Amino acid sequence: MPVPKPKPEERKFTPKDLDRLDLPECRELIDGDIYIGERAEKYVPGEIIAMSPSPRTTHQLISANLTGEILYYIRRNKGKCKVLPAPMDVKLKNKNVVQPDIFVTCKPENIKDTFYKGAPDWVIEILSPSTSQRDMGKKMSLYLENGVREYWIVDPGERRVIVYPFFEDRNPEIYTFEHTVTVHIYKNEPEPLTIRLADFI
Repeated sequence: MPVPKPKPEERKFTPKDLDRLDLPECRELIDGDIYIGERAEKYVPGEIIAMSPSPRTTHQLISANLTGEILYYIRRNKGKCKVLPAPMDVKLKNKNVVQPDIFVTCKPENIKDTFYKGAPDWVIEILSPSTSQRDMGKKMSLYLENGVREYWIVDPGERRVIVYPFFEDRNPEIYTFEHTVTVHIYKNEPEPLTIRLADFI
């Protein structure tokens, strides 16, 4: 009786594949797997990926207002940090490439022409039903391992924000949208940055 051949290992992709393949602008590379668009569908060569729907209005309002609020704060205080919204590739260790909804870096020299190299100081992910598991699992682990100082998960469905002050080695803090939240990386500045998500939606 013939011995069945082992199945070939699933191909793992590299950052070069993101540029070589004809993929949508919104895509991420995590642990060798490519994920496409808002639905976070796993990319399989030869299979057709359905077009993702546009982000929900609430997601866009939060993203636009948060970006504007952070930008205004940095400019008002003559800071050197930069805020960048998605889609912008962030190249982390071990060939992982992610696209946070928003990130802040105080190392502007790491901003390249088409990507950011290294770990940002502050990352914000706005949950959607299709991406929540990845944002709260694999991506959170990557941010912690790579040295992101502060990570926010904004959950429009539950109207809450979970704050992970990684650099302070503290437990996560959970706030409702009605709370005023102090940003940890700016809390010791002469004018701390505070944000109330209910003001945005």
